[in-house]
Amino acid sequence: MEYSNLKSLLRWMIVVPILVTSSLAGLLFWETFDLNRSLQLVDHTDRVLDQSGHLLKLLVDMEYAKRGYIATGDESFLRPYLEGTSKFDPEYQALFQLVADSPAQQRLLKEVDAGYRESEEDDSRIIALRRAGKADPTLIENRLRKSKMDTLRDDIAEFQGVEEGLRIERVQAAHQRWIVMVTSCLLLGLGSGVFLALFTRYHVEKLGTKLLQSEERWTATLGSIGEAVIATDSEGLITFLNPIAAALTGWQLEEALNEPIGNVLRLLNEETGMTADN
Repeated sequence: MEYSNLKSLLRWMIVVPILVTSSLAGLLFWETFDLNRSLQLVDHTDRVLDQSGHLLKLLVDMEYAKRGYIATGDESFLRPYLEGTSKFDPEYQALFQLVADSPAQQRLLKEVDAGYRESEEDDSRIIALRRAGKADPTLIENRLRKSKMDTLRDDIAEFQGVEEGLRIERVQAAHQRWIVMVTSCLLLGLGSGVFLALFTRYHVEKLGTKLLQSEERWTATLGSIGEAVIATDSEGLITFLNPIAAALTGWQLEEALNEPIGNVLRLLNEETGMTADN
């Protein structure tokens, strides 16, 4: 067997399994990344819903505070309202930035902001009148103010409804990707295992056949030499005996195999008759 052919065969037996394993690892890495991206989208939707809930609670607390103050004239009722006016813009901007990837949602938030600004102007005017003792406490039942607050709630509810729909879709997508990933792991793992087993078996058998052919050629070559030839392994055990050596030693190949060479070929010092080093 030529050395270059043997080297090429061994190279393929190493390179192909590495390529298959690397491709499988790359595909699974991509699927893992895709699944992680889906989970991040679900987490992002949860943060949007949570932030919109904070904003709605802030508006409701402000509304109750205004009603309490208008009804009683007690300044302590205004504390949540005044705190809310300072918190609204940061809370609103945080929510607005979270939906930067959705122009439709940002348009809904702009409507909420516009409604809040309009309501804030009316409330500031009414609070000022109440402080001056000119406002009628029955203004708390003013239908126009109630209508504005209901509109703000409806806008936020519509915003949250869109996000809840997105969350359902994203959870389903993440679940589907998880199923695809598990199925891919099983099928590709099994498929690559079978492929590598068949590939390795084929090339091992091919390598064995070539080595056997090479050994047969080597045996035929040494067997046809007109001189005695004995081959041993690294421990001095006989692995080959050609016919000339068999005739000289009196040992047949089948008998001499795996025998120490000293038992088959005894060397004597021609002057002393003593056994010589082999």
